[in-house]
Amino acid sequence: MPTPMPAPSRRTALVVSGLTLGVVATGCGEGATPPPAGTRGRSDGPDETLLDEARTDLVAALALVRAARRAHPSLRPRLVGLQRTHRDQLSVLDPEGRTGPAEGPEVPGGAPEALRSVVRAEERLVRRLVTWSVAAESGPLARALAASAAGVAQQLALLEEER
Repeated sequence: MPTPMPAPSRRTALVVSGLTLGVVATGCGEGATPPPAGTRGRSDGPDETLLDEARTDLVAALALVRAARRAHPSLRPRLVGLQRTHRDQLSVLDPEGRTGPAEGPEVPGGAPEALRSVVRAEERLVRRLVTWSVAAESGPLARALAASAAGVAQQLALLEEER
């Protein structure tokens, strides 16, 4: 019976996430490839709607992580990776800051409940990012959304590892 592969170390996971976002930010080495749809001027279309939804969800996820870190100082070290990941993702998908800040979400009173709330929201975000990456017509946008999903999934794996 094969032995399960060991979980990646935190450092490995962070490096992989950083490299993935770095590749996406540089356009995966394709010099003539435009940035993700909507980052330079707007054009109405299915990708524009999809990109707006992704931006809105990422801003909401970042707001929830920040609110949980503010409300529960004990969660600050555990959630800092998610906060950085979402900021990096938004720097790629919304470099001009077009998506306004989300309203302050409600955070459960206890730290364990708040952490579960964040994890559930992040799992939902991963599913949506994957769905959007498959639906995107633009290759660069599809790659950016897939990389965003991978980055969030990696952070969730790190949270699981810390439990």
